[in-house]
Amino acid sequence: KTNPMTQPISALLCTLVAASERAAAIARLCRSNSVLFCVEAKPDVTVHGIQYADAKTLADVVIQEVLRCDITRAYPALAPRIHGEEEPFFRTATENVRIALTNSRADTLALLQRILGSTDDATAAAMLLSDVIHAEQTLTTELPDIDASIDIETIAMWIDPIDATAAYVSGLAICPTADAPILSTESLVLVAT
Repeated sequence: KTNPMTQPISALLCTLVAASERAAAIARLCRSNSVLFCVEAKPDVTVHGIQYADAKTLADVVIQEVLRCDITRAYPALAPRIHGEEEPFFRTATENVRIALTNSRADTLALLQRILGSTDDATAAAMLLSDVIHAEQTLTTELPDIDASIDIETIAMWIDPIDATAAYVSGLAICPTADAPILSTESLVLVAT
């Protein structure tokens, strides 16, 4: 009898790469659009007596939730074992908005407008981001066919949406070209248990 939770590694890899490509498109759009380039200071963290300041961007939170949705859609059994660095909230001047994505482009647009506001520029930016979030994602890279399987119930995932957020926020060149993905291979960490 075969385990229904055993899935081909190639299929899992395709899901992860397609989700990462969508995440990279979101990161590039948010970095290039001044309305979408929202930065929120996170509470300082003290480690071994040293205080660290950190920030998160709207891109961080949206990417984390898009990755969670894309992976969960393909592998529902993974849902309770997908964790992320960011709290799924983004603060505005008046509220702390929970980023909860659905399959509805209209719901996503309304959610983004709560964060960005209702000016013409904010509405246009929210529409652009909503379009990228809900775009059909096709792989542009041919992946190797790996003849092996993995039990989905034996893995967990940790999402660190944009590694080096400080560099991303300050505009430092993280990638050698504008077309290169912003996300590193460390953005999705697969952990076998």
